[in-house]
Amino acid sequence: MAKRISTSMSIRIRRVSVVLALAIGAIGVGSCDSDDDEGGCPLTDCGGSCVDTRFDPAHCGGCGNVCPTNQLCSSGSCADSCGGGTTECGGLCVDTNLDPANCGTCSNSCAAGELCSGGTCGLECVGGTTECGSVCVDTNIDPSHCGGCDAPCDPGEVCTAGSCGLPALSFGSIAPDHGYYPGGLTVTILGTVFDHTTEVSIDGEPCPIIEWISGSELTCLTPTGTPGAADVILTNGASETATGADAFTYADFTTVTTIVGTGTAGITNGAGDVAQVSGAVNGLTADGATVYVADGTNYAIRTLDLSQLDASNIQASDVTVATLAGGTMGTQDSTDSTGATAQFRQPDDPGVPIFGLLHMSDTEWAGFSVPTALRTVDVTTGETTTFINASTYYGYAGLAWDGGPFLYAAECSNINTIRRIDLTTNGIIDFAGTAGVFGDVDDTGPAAEMNCPYGLDIDATGENLYFVDWDNAKLRSIDIGTKAVATVAGTGVAGFADATQGSQAQFDSPGKVAVAGNYAFVADLNNCAVRQVNLTTTEVTTLAGSPSNCVAAVVDGPLASATFASPGGIAYHPVYGLVVSSTDWGWRTEPVSHKIRLIH
Repeated sequence: MAKRISTSMSIRIRRVSVVLALAIGAIGVGSCDSDDDEGGCPLTDCGGSCVDTRFDPAHCGGCGNVCPTNQLCSSGSCADSCGGGTTECGGLCVDTNLDPANCGTCSNSCAAGELCSGGTCGLECVGGTTECGSVCVDTNIDPSHCGGCDAPCDPGEVCTAGSCGLPALSFGSIAPDHGYYPGGLTVTILGTVFDHTTEVSIDGEPCPIIEWISGSELTCLTPTGTPGAADVILTNGASETATGADAFTYADFTTVTTIVGTGTAGITNGAGDVAQVSGAVNGLTADGATVYVADGTNYAIRTLDLSQLDASNIQASDVTVATLAGGTMGTQDSTDSTGATAQFRQPDDPGVPIFGLLHMSDTEWAGFSVPTALRTVDVTTGETTTFINASTYYGYAGLAWDGGPFLYAAECSNINTIRRIDLTTNGIIDFAGTAGVFGDVDDTGPAAEMNCPYGLDIDATGENLYFVDWDNAKLRSIDIGTKAVATVAGTGVAGFADATQGSQAQFDSPGKVAVAGNYAFVADLNNCAVRQVNLTTTEVTTLAGSPSNCVAAVVDGPLASATFASPGGIAYHPVYGLVVSSTDWGWRTEPVSHKIRLIH
């Protein structure tokens, strides 16, 4: 994975359109009709230019279909290398058997009046090819001369054995072509004959279609896979199948690297290797190549720009840290304003931006009965606004958005409920649990009991909430449709134990949770570890860290030897990995590293 990743993974990078005109590999210009045997260009008219859509990366397979950067056009499909007997010459796939500009080999041009046939310059076509418009062509496969000269196929058709017909479903390319095994990466797939019945699977699992763009392009969301190379398989309603063998690679987590922080508390911006954060980074969320950070005791919302990271060579100097709002270190207040003049008490757990607004809770964790405001920050301007006043509601911690009208809040403190906020009215209801009731009961709605629900996330389907039940030392779930609360993992007793069954695993003061595909990743604060929960089997494993090696002077490196100090915030990124922060509330005694780190 040596390629740099673009700022937006869901928008494929397009090269500048270059007007090309290849007549079965031969370069020519002129009209696209073939009446003129001397100067005509019997190809495809794309905006007034003659092009060969089999080889033109600006019109690959059809006018305006531009191949991604670093890809070629081969047989009408974008690909990493030339196929179908063609050769790359100057960034183009050409048929050196027929191309007079590259006859037999690249840059070997035939003399004026000569033809290229069988890779040799001469005065006549040989090897079963036919002269059409001063170019040797194979009328068995040439869509401009299918079965004979001047017999073009209709737009969208291909020439097979001298007869025109519709092309078959085919796979061309996938970009990005790698991401982490939990999935959740938006990928663009190119090929031919995509229709609204086309389905995609990667590693044997459905890749849900996000957008059908055209007959040669669609996007989908990668499913959970197994680390390693995986086939990409397309099917359609006509029972056609096309396979991109080993076209996508699922990456595994192997290493921990510090990407922000010097080890000393501060609010310095700039490159990640010199930037500083405070100990109380109370929450993280990843949105594209931006990570939003609730930098608690800096009373600020910070951003990490990961767009310049090389996924194969993670360097802190490639991360850019900035302050979006707040940031007067040592000043704790609640003032709605813009940028640095806004003030926070202690922001916590920013959610994914909703229509450009970052939502978060803002409380003073020095005491669990302090009222908590819910606030927003405009991710473009830094304007901070209170949208739920702190006069009534207490102890909000985790927030999760369902992609629709509702925001869910985990309300720790003395309330012990999961609440639902209608974003259209700001109305709030108790969704699960009963205010003031402490307990550990799996049930439905108000009959369920919990003890300081804290971190909160929602799965990609929008159907299930997952929350960390802090004082019950559990990971629990809520079916949004039924309000049924269930224990996913944890015995209810604090400890440190992995287990194949979640009911036998133990956590100790787990902080935040990030859900990705079939997995939940838990920042297990008192155990100084990052834990992985398989949501299908409930198996709990430790990715990195342990309570036996819990130190502020954290160690980077391979997962087995890396150490953590009180991991409290966690966010998943399908290309870069798991972003993890160290948390310190001041009234606790855990070590704190003042760093943000990446498991990749």
